[in-house]
This record gives sequence, C-alpha cells and structure tokens, in this order.
Amino acid sequence: MKKAKIDNAIKTTHGLDFKACRDRRSHMDLMLFRVGTCHGQWRVMADAYEIISVINDAPGNGHFQDVLDWFEFAARRDGKTLRFMAILNDRFAQHLMAKRGFKPLVLEKEFEENVARAAFNLLAGAAAGKG
Repeated sequence: MKKAKIDNAIKTTHGLDFKACRDRRSHMDLMLFRVGTCHGQWRVMADAYEIISVINDAPGNGHFQDVLDWFEFAARRDGKTLRFMAILNDRFAQHLMAKRGFKPLVLEKEFEENVARAAFNLLAGAAAGKG
C-alpha cells in the first residue's frame, strides 16, 4: 500500500520537509526535528515554540535557513513566540538580532552577566514580514 503524499504548507528556501517526533528519552516533553541535514530538539509551550538545540551535519549548505522558515511559519500561523533557548556562538547571536529581528530575553536580573544570551525571543508579529 502506498503512503499518501501530503503537500507542505509552505515552500522553504531549499524545498525541505519538516519531520518531527516525540523524544522518548526526554522527561521534559521535548520533540525531535529534522530539516534536510539539520536536526535538533524543540518543545511547545503555551505561548511559544522553544528551540533547544540545532545541529547542521553539513554546515554552509543553507539548510538552517529552512529550519528558520518552518519555525517562523509555525509561530506566525499559531500566534506564538519563537525562542532559541541558548546561543553559544556570538556571531550567530548577532545575526539573529541584526538580520532576523530576535531580541535578547533576560530571565532574571542577577544572572544577566552569565546568561546574557540565555534566550532569544522572536515575537510572532516581528516575523510576519520575514521569510
């Protein structure tokens, strides 16, 4: 029996599908995703989609753009915020702020120095003009 083909809701930069499943190893209701050569963990919160990790097995191929295409589309569609929960690469943090409209989210004042890039927030409305 043939599997039914479901058309994608969007056309991403490289035409890549978004695949997701529950992370059975996690006790935090995390989901696993794969878009092309990128894969990682994410979770759904009441007001946000939170990206926990992203790895690109072939850096420089542009597939990370498709990851952003999918998550930004879903955030706009569902009226949610898109958050990266940890950014360890300064260049990437600057790119998210300067080119993608992300804002730093400081969770608690006393941790500001140690967790300056702990979370980045993309308001659903700020992403509306992107993509």
